[in-house]
Amino acid sequence: GADEENFSTEFWSKQRHNQNGDRVQVGTAEFRWHEVMEDALVAHTPQGTLHLRFLVDLIDEESKDPTETRDIHDLQQKKKGAILWCQTMSHICGASQLKKQKLPHFGEADELLDFVEIL
Repeated sequence: GADEENFSTEFWSKQRHNQNGDRVQVGTAEFRWHEVMEDALVAHTPQGTLHLRFLVDLIDEESKDPTETRDIHDLQQKKKGAILWCQTMSHICGASQLKKQKLPHFGEADELLDFVEIL
């Protein structure tokens, strides 16, 4: 419906193009998510669990060459939406507020290893 169309692309994006510059048909967001490797931010709080996924991650995955071999463990290549917000939120909260999270790498170059779970 109309709501689905409004959330098919980032609101500032006028048109969608692939890496070759060709116009891409925008499908429903749910179908598009099933076609890519999804990144999600999952935050566990006393109030409940919040699952977030970011259109910037969807668009980034859709723009990648499907024939190119990628290392899913290379977190530096994935710092656009969910991964970046995970890192940002951890630094806003600080290690003292993240009591249930083991953080042996907090503040180091490999700190994302403490947060990211690859399924």
